[in-house]
Amino acid sequence: MSLSGRIILGYIKQMLLQMKHKLSPVKKVLGESYRLGDWVYFLHEVYRSDRSGDLPKGQIYRVNLEGTKLERLSEELVTDMAISDSKIVYSYYGNFLEGGGIERGGQYYLKSRNANGEDPKIITKEVEIFNLDAKDGWVYFTNYSDEEKLYRIRLDGSMLEKLSNEPFYY
Repeated sequence: MSLSGRIILGYIKQMLLQMKHKLSPVKKVLGESYRLGDWVYFLHEVYRSDRSGDLPKGQIYRVNLEGTKLERLSEELVTDMAISDSKIVYSYYGNFLEGGGIERGGQYYLKSRNANGEDPKIITKEVEIFNLDAKDGWVYFTNYSDEEKLYRIRLDGSMLEKLSNEPFYY
């Protein structure tokens, strides 16, 4: 994690501690956090399985820079997220079931939504995606459906491209 990422993460934790008496506390932040305008975006861990190889999952939240407003922007169980072109880009697999637990055996998705959490759109559901990053209208990711090769796809779902023939980890 970069120095700026650690500073933002520390800032989020400090704000959430200060907000504890006003809002439900966020117990654990997953991965990177992102600042966009007057908001900081992050994943709040809500599910961790005991199964080997099962990644922790979170829901997308944002908090304003004053620390006075915390908003949940997604209900999906998100495994990774990034911000690009004022869009939240995220991968997820499964949702909570009404009786408890999560759905399994479903489809992996790469989605985007506006910075306010509205207008979710599926970018692709053809690949198992982890380790994503987004820049200049492209989403870069490790494709676990193709032996962990590096891929990219446009935010609109077009131009899916393999960028490496070897496994790629970052």
